[in-house]
Amino acid sequence: MSRKQQLLFYKALFLICTMAGTVTRTNFAAIISEIEDATGFSKVGLSLAITLHFITFAIGHLLAGYIGDRTKPKELVVAGMLMSAALNALIPVCTRPIQMIVLWALNGVVQAFLGPPMLLMVVLVVEDGFQPVSMLMNGTITWTSAGLYAIAPILISLWSWKAVFYVSALLGILAAFLFLRFCPDKAVRTAGNPEASIIRWKLIPVAFHGIVVAAALEGALKNGVTTWMPTNLEEVFHISGSLSILSGALLPLFSSIIYVLSMAVYNRLVKNPVRCAGLLFAVGVCSTALLTIFSDTHPMLSVFLFCLLNGVMNSAQFLLLNVVPTFFQEEGLVSTVSGALFASSYFGSGIFTFYIGSAVGQTGWTGMAGIWCGVAIVGAILCRLSAYGGWGDYKRSNE
Repeated sequence: MSRKQQLLFYKALFLICTMAGTVTRTNFAAIISEIEDATGFSKVGLSLAITLHFITFAIGHLLAGYIGDRTKPKELVVAGMLMSAALNALIPVCTRPIQMIVLWALNGVVQAFLGPPMLLMVVLVVEDGFQPVSMLMNGTITWTSAGLYAIAPILISLWSWKAVFYVSALLGILAAFLFLRFCPDKAVRTAGNPEASIIRWKLIPVAFHGIVVAAALEGALKNGVTTWMPTNLEEVFHISGSLSILSGALLPLFSSIIYVLSMAVYNRLVKNPVRCAGLLFAVGVCSTALLTIFSDTHPMLSVFLFCLLNGVMNSAQFLLLNVVPTFFQEEGLVSTVSGALFASSYFGSGIFTFYIGSAVGQTGWTGMAGIWCGVAIVGAILCRLSAYGGWGDYKRSNE
């Protein structure tokens, strides 16, 4: 095959694996109400399974990132996919909530091995074609999650909630087989000049810490919006659930449009992922400030501002979590850095999502929008300082 044909083939392979990984990770949350109705298990117990999955997913990224740079990442991806498929297949046979809680917490760990090692494989296999492939993978996650909510009810109506997990498991097995069979084995690249690598690594300790914190703030804003936007619309404007559902459907659409525009700005104008993420945080400052001022003016204005914030944070997530780690390829730290940034983002998501739910009763939605604005300001400042501090020196040393 020509290089162009190879790139197209590998692109399809990575997208299939991304789709399978997304389905086997998000299906439990998508049909939790059906599981509750069919099994009689308590909502608290089922919710705990999702909470622990979220925590173990974040911790697992640290482990997967570290191991990914020190062994064959392809084997980690295949193992993670097969174990996740097995755990999905076991969920329908659980007879007690504690069994589901344990299995889904374990799924969080193994799912993490589809993150940093997969990113490293994309870098090693497609090389110069990394960015367009990674962009498509990021979009695949968004649209697969949306598609799951449309397909799951069909499977449930034809069989039961168990069908969702069995089909997900089969998809995971298929993806693992295709990845094992057709993805080439690639050795992890190490630094050609260890002393130069050490010098470059010492350039950015403070700057990288700023990027890690910015990743946590991005995760807090992105997932806080996704989780609480329907509740905000219902409580502030007293609208029916239909508009809330519609607003949720608009999130991936707006996110995709803003994502394309953001990547155009990054590739043609800014060309510095941390600086571009700072600009996206600045847009987030504007959207949250307007939410604070016009929080109860009109539901469609709130929907637009929520979607804008979600879209720019999704793009910032791609730049910080997917692009930044690629600059550490010479040091052999792509997977390690990716794991640290993903873990930071997910920890920020979990903590802030819980904080919103517990504090909004005291602050009100206007006050909460003000807090979001403050978080976006801190994120913009951290990216600004990191982009022109040690990270800028480090980036130039790799050019």
